[in-house]
Amino acid sequence: MATVSGEERSILWTYSVIRGRSEEARFVLATGTDVSRLRSLEDDARRREVAEARRQAREEALRVTSQKYAGIIEIASEAIISIDPEHRIRMFNHGAEEVFGYSAEEVLGEPLELLLPPESRGAHRGHVETFGASPGPSRRMGERRQIAGMRKGGERFPAEASILKLDVEGERLYTVVLRDVGERVRQEARQNLLSEVGRELQRSLDYKTTLRNAVESTLGHLADFSFIDVEEEDGSIRRLQALHRDPRQAELARNFLNRELDRSRPHLVGSVFLEDRSELVREVTPEVLDRLGQNPDHRTALGQLDPGSFLSVPLKARGRTIGALFCARERGRPPLDEEDLALAEELGRRAGTAVDNARLYRDARRAIEARDDVLSVVSHDLGNPLQAIFIGLEALERTRPGRAEGRGGGEEYYLSAIRRSADTMQRLIQDLLEVRRLEAGHLQLERHSVSVSPLIREALQGMDPLARVKEIALSAPQEDTDLPRVFADGDRIQQVLSNLLGNAVKHTPEGGR
Repeated sequence: MATVSGEERSILWTYSVIRGRSEEARFVLATGTDVSRLRSLEDDARRREVAEARRQAREEALRVTSQKYAGIIEIASEAIISIDPEHRIRMFNHGAEEVFGYSAEEVLGEPLELLLPPESRGAHRGHVETFGASPGPSRRMGERRQIAGMRKGGERFPAEASILKLDVEGERLYTVVLRDVGERVRQEARQNLLSEVGRELQRSLDYKTTLRNAVESTLGHLADFSFIDVEEEDGSIRRLQALHRDPRQAELARNFLNRELDRSRPHLVGSVFLEDRSELVREVTPEVLDRLGQNPDHRTALGQLDPGSFLSVPLKARGRTIGALFCARERGRPPLDEEDLALAEELGRRAGTAVDNARLYRDARRAIEARDDVLSVVSHDLGNPLQAIFIGLEALERTRPGRAEGRGGGEEYYLSAIRRSADTMQRLIQDLLEVRRLEAGHLQLERHSVSVSPLIREALQGMDPLARVKEIALSAPQEDTDLPRVFADGDRIQQVLSNLLGNAVKHTPEGGR
């Protein structure tokens, strides 16, 4: 029926017959009731019934599907979670219970945001909706950046996830396969730290620089405050480096660096030096600080440091403990645990080797400096009497201008031998002064074309007096022997030949050749 305005209305008509006294029908009374609203309510109810029936069908389909794959889903170590378009959880397998700490009964029907850190919830919903509008049916883990999950107790953990979209009876469902990668991330961080520490410790052999690098390597990932105590060669123990991650706590670090302690009493690294073992204190109580504080001032400093947890490990080198590494973490950060202790022990081994190498290098440098000092003194002290020998030789040679070379048994012969020996000694003294240049690679050779025969004869003449004493016969090439010329430093070749002949004469029995 249409109204004056043309609006269609639903009218329910009822008819009543009005009769006269003789029961004849006199009138028909028609009564119309507007049931448009009732019809609308009936239509809404039917639509709701249809929607509910479809929902039940979808849930039944999901239930049947879940039953088919329930065994596989339940034994999967990864968390498998299905959500509906409203992001409410519809499936939560055993792996998800293990990862998140909730039971399936606690989360079914709850929003997915329950499993996400607060700052990630809005962005995550947008990512899912963007994925739902994309043509691809799924995304692999590698196609997504690392995400974070939140366990029942509020603990956050890094995760990787893949997502699949599926339409069931006209409704879109999303299934997420999530993997807790916290342990892998921690292992990678530890390996990166060890690699970085290795590089830092190898950068220098300077003792103090090595100690500082070893302490700095622990700050951040492992500790907020760290120091190293080292056992010196005389058996004393010294604190050689102490650093705090917060520059504002530099004064507190210096307080610990310059503090004198009674090492026979309990102290922060006492377990290392007194018992030769590592120590981990996961919760530092006032009673612990009272036990370690050796006097009121020391106890006050420990209170200012206020560590939530700490550990100490030995520095090992060549099978023995040469020092101790101490690491403390502030309250509010996760306490140090056994994995951190194992990491610190490995750092201790590497730092111990680096410190030992730095010590050896320091000792070697000291030995070289001492040797150089000795060489300088010896060269100077040998030079003075040698100059006197040269002066005496020159005086004797002026009185014997003939100097008949090679006239065996004559005074001139022995004067020539003394001259050659003195010249050789002067070259050796000069070589002592050139040791530093030789080690630095700066020694220069005066190379030119030289004949080998004169060098051999000169070496033989220098050794002839000693050979005569032992009655050893020395032979030399003939003057006309065709020996090759060489491009070399004649003085160095002469020195090599003299050393070889000297060893030969020394080890040849008397009367030999």
